[in-house]
Amino acid sequence: MEICTYKHTAHIEVRYAETDQMGIVHHSNYIRWFEDARIDFLEKVGFSYDKMEEMGIMIVVLNAACEYKFSARFGDTVVIIPKIS
Repeated sequence: MEICTYKHTAHIEVRYAETDQMGIVHHSNYIRWFEDARIDFLEKVGFSYDKMEEMGIMIVVLNAACEYKFSARFGDTVVIIPKIS
C-alpha cells in the first residue's frame, strides 16, 4: 500500500571520488544515494529526520536492493525516484 503519492525525483551528480580508476561508480555508493534521496524526499514533504526523531519516530531500513542495469560514470547524473509504501 502506498502511503504518500507526492512525486519526487532526486538527481545525483556522480563525483570523481565515487568512481574507480576506470571511471565507473563503486557499487557501495548507490545505497548512500538512496539515503540522500530519501532525506531529500522527506524534507520536501515537510517531515525531516529531526522532526520525526523529536516525535519518537525512527526509520529502520529493513531491506535495500539494487539491480545494476548500466554503469554510472564520473559526470553522469543518476536519477532516483523515492516513494514511501
